[in-house]
Amino acid sequence: MKLIIRPTTEEDKDWVKEFTFANWGTDAKMTRGKIHYPYELPGYISEVGSNKVGLITYRVSDTATEIITLNSWWESRGIGTALITAVKKEARDNSSKRLFVLANNDHINALRFYQKRGFRLVKIHRDAITKARKIKPEIPSVGDHGIKICDEIELELILN
Repeated sequence: MKLIIRPTTEEDKDWVKEFTFANWGTDAKMTRGKIHYPYELPGYISEVGSNKVGLITYRVSDTATEIITLNSWWESRGIGTALITAVKKEARDNSSKRLFVLANNDHINALRFYQKRGFRLVKIHRDAITKARKIKPEIPSVGDHGIKICDEIELELILN
């Protein structure tokens, strides 16, 4: 079946909220101490037939575009890459100089995924998750592979 990538619409808000909750355990995501509600952000949905199989949400600032969430129901089928490609085009169209994402220090799969797509490690925000946990206590203290979650790692892709 063919993969379709399309922008989110107002009609998608409830689905985005449910999808985000199913993948993140909450309808909100924190980066750098700020709470983001993906269902309120622009994004793209990937579909195969009538099935929604992936979602990316992002926010645009003056010179940069930040990926807030990226998930797909089927890994290793090009869904995440296609979603990033859509946001990359949108970022360029909005004159963003860079596309960036923040990943928890325990999220080894995300760090590998983004680097394979040209993103570079640029900063470690020490104790960013520890601080965020004071605002959002449901953030777990231990994550993938038994790694203590405490830092955010910033990856960026410079846009030409």
